Amino acid sequence: MIPVVRVLIGRAAARRESLLALVDVVPADYWSRTAPGESWSAQRHLVHALSAEDALEGLLERINEGSGPLALEAGALYAEREAAIEAAAALELASLIERSARARERTVCLLAALTPASIERMLVIAMPPGAWPAQSVLVACAYLEQWAAHDAGHEAAIRDAISTPPDLSAVAHVRRIR
Repeated sequence: MIPVVRVLIGRAAARRESLLALVDVVPADYWSRTAPGESWSAQRHLVHALSAEDALEGLLERINEGSGPLALEAGALYAEREAAIEAAAALELASLIERSARARERTVCLLAALTPASIERMLVIAMPPGAWPAQSVLVACAYLEQWAAHDAGHEAAIRDAISTPPDLSAVAHVRRIR
């Protein structure tokens, strides 16, 4: 395994450990909470974080398959990511954690197969029509650095959501309509 991949795997593992430690202490009735200005609940952030590898596996296989720039479509990447989130959202918490652990193991195996050339492969992501810029270009390693840091952002969002007390007017309204 090349050293940069070992570092990325270590960073991702540390962030996942921290996220799962938080999951262990969040009361069940807090998962529906949302931070002010946020559209996602704490649970949606968790599902998003724990399903990240489901969409990454296919990309890693494509990165390992060839050389030269790899053309990707932002819309297809987004659709694949949303499908992974929706599939994971239907799972109970314990099943979600177990599934994410298996996916992480598969991802680590794919990462271990990366070569110095593949980790430096250019990813050319075509953006939706009318978007500026029309394409985004980054090195595979930069994309994987974002993956390694991914859980930390969602952990922070979960912390914000669970530390926000519920809106009492909304609670009263829900109780009245029941």
